[in-house]
Amino acid sequence: MMPTSGLQPPALRTVWHSWRLYVDLCRVGALRCRS
Repeated sequence: MMPTSGLQPPALRTVWHSWRLYVDLCRVGALRCRS
């Protein structure tokens, strides 16, 4: 087995952060439309 802790490529981290931001924006938009 190869240790994967701390060996994540920066591209994967960027995609993860962008996905989190996208989900947060969708959540805020849903709350605004609902209220």
